[in-house]
Amino acid sequence: MSRLDKQLDRLSGTEPVCIEWGADADLEQLRSLLVREIDRRTHRVPLDLRKVPDAPPELVELLVEMRRYALERSKILSMSWVLPPLRDAIERRIHQPIGTTVAPSADPDSEQASDRAKELLNVVEKRSEYDLSKAEKIERSNRVYRKKGLASHVVRYLAMSGLIIAGVAIISASYYFLTSEPPRILDRKTFEEVSESAVP
Repeated sequence: MSRLDKQLDRLSGTEPVCIEWGADADLEQLRSLLVREIDRRTHRVPLDLRKVPDAPPELVELLVEMRRYALERSKILSMSWVLPPLRDAIERRIHQPIGTTVAPSADPDSEQASDRAKELLNVVEKRSEYDLSKAEKIERSNRVYRKKGLASHVVRYLAMSGLIIAGVAIISASYYFLTSEPPRILDRKTFEEVSESAVP
């Protein structure tokens, strides 16, 4: 739990709920106490768990259950004052899906976990060998691909040819209009002279 949570617990002004756990601890009485405290307080419910030396599974389950109960009522069950074993157990249980149990092999400190890890490493290190004596060669016909390739080449060639012809036609027409002489416009007098000279 972070230092900020501890500061918030101090600033909230509410006394933390001290929890002690021993061989004669009454789980139902502790549950009733936590439910009462969660219902009574407005926002934060700080718990002091420093007197719990280890991580008893029953207490871990109860604390996770009470945390959910507080969240349903939009409150925070703050477990800032806690020793590392209990804190780690609570964190693991919070991130574990509801209704599941942890197998002994899942505990990283157990011997079963190391044996399981060795087995997994041995399986990974084994190389897979394949028997190629019964392998059959698969023959695939490439005719379809060749036809598709030929058709695409023809279409591409025709498109390029059409673009080249259109470009040549545009350039030729532009060159013709730019180089040809403009039409001559004759005035009336010149037209009459040309007409008279044309008559015998």
